[in-house]
Amino acid sequence: MLLNKQSQTASSSNSQSAPSSAQSSSTEPAVGTVTTRPQGAWVITFEHNLYAGYKVTPKCYKYYGNGLWEVWVDEINTGNYPYVTVNQYNGNFHG
Repeated sequence: MLLNKQSQTASSSNSQSAPSSAQSSSTEPAVGTVTTRPQGAWVITFEHNLYAGYKVTPKCYKYYGNGLWEVWVDEINTGNYPYVTVNQYNGNFHG
């Protein structure tokens, strides 16, 4: 009986000390974060491509999660809806 309790204690302490894979990365902002310009080299490329293709400039960004940012622009009033969503990992965007 004592051996079983020690085994249970050891296994429960091991499972508690293991890091959770569901923890968010410290490099990603919190979901819902709003900023005028996020950090990262992808921002310059995205803003250049957005202006070259659509002649609009970002007003603000809102982090959606999983590397996705919703983007509102100065030139077009979209109300509560973003103009485009951009993926910070590959630079792809759509609206």
